Amino acid sequence: NQEWGWIKKNAVINCSLIYKKSDEVSTPTDEMLEGATLSKDTDTLIKASKNWIRIELKGLVTTLLLERKKHPKKTPMNTFLKLIINTIYGTIASEFFSVENVCVSSVVIGNNITARARCLAWCMAKGFHSVMSITDGGVFDVNSVLFYKRKSLNLLEGLHRDKLSENTINNRRKFCYKKPLMGFEIDFNNPNCYKLMLENMGFIPDVDDKKNKYTCLSIIDKKAWEHLASIFDIDIFNYNQFEFETKDIYTKLILHSKVDYYLEKPNNNGYTIAFRGMPKVWDDSIKSKVINPLALDLFKAIENDTPLKIEIDTSELLSLSDYQIKKKSDGNYPLLPHDSVSVKKVFYSHSPKSSRVASLSELKKLEKRYETAKKSENAIEVAAVKKWGERLSKD
Repeated sequence: NQEWGWIKKNAVINCSLIYKKSDEVSTPTDEMLEGATLSKDTDTLIKASKNWIRIELKGLVTTLLLERKKHPKKTPMNTFLKLIINTIYGTIASEFFSVENVCVSSVVIGNNITARARCLAWCMAKGFHSVMSITDGGVFDVNSVLFYKRKSLNLLEGLHRDKLSENTINNRRKFCYKKPLMGFEIDFNNPNCYKLMLENMGFIPDVDDKKNKYTCLSIIDKKAWEHLASIFDIDIFNYNQFEFETKDIYTKLILHSKVDYYLEKPNNNGYTIAFRGMPKVWDDSIKSKVINPLALDLFKAIENDTPLKIEIDTSELLSLSDYQIKKKSDGNYPLLPHDSVSVKKVFYSHSPKSSRVASLSELKKLEKRYETAKKSENAIEVAAVKKWGERLSKD
């Protein structure tokens, strides 16, 4: 209640839908079976029934989720069941099934489901002090998560640029501090780290250290969920509406942007790369596509603070929007959407996309400078924009 004024001032409602209890029916009415009537000119709703039918999906989805857990990840049956589960959500969320005579979906309900997952990611960012959030996850330091003396939506929203989040001494206004999630620090570069962690918690380690690692990751998951639940008094945690897992442990991170990253396992024992837009290349030894080695060159350039530009000639599917633009300027344009087209892609090591600015106006200034620098095709000029963005972040 005390933050209702803040919500009214800052929230923007783009769309809402109300399902009245009084409009619920057990079987379809004639009006429902007629479907919806849309304007041919504006595609807006002209006529539709207000009645609705409740379809319980919990039993079906729970059965599928439990069955999927019986099969290891990336096995055919696990993948198959994952696709079936995703299809249930996709049917709810897709506009394709929401008009005319197939009113089985609601984009508003789909938005609410997605909003809860986004809310969880937001809570993870604020509770773990994540380096980044990607859809429904992120990267965080298990030895340095946030604990709060007090909190409000206003404080949490501005946390990433607020100096009060730092461990300053004798700062009476400080509202949060950093502390190890487990209550003690873990040196993941130590080959015996999982054994030591279990012993520190009073558990007897297994002789198989792979099992020790699995046990430790499960404990971290449980502790992480409890940590978030202690901060946020919301349905997601009160009713355990989600669950999450720690995918793996890494001791080195190189960021290119908010979504492009290099993660290295302890003692240089493997790595994971994500580089959106970078086309994968075929590896004949494993008969599969892999990350382009040029992505590694870009991350190495970031690590050494050496501006680098890489050009790649590749092909991609013609998008519908690009097709429409081409067709508008050339009525005889020969290609169709999803036809393969040749493109030249340019990547820069020093991207300002990872800069966290204080306002939308500053973000627009940053993007404008970035677009201008890219036109020069000069890696040093692009790197200068990144440094300018970093100064904005500090300010």
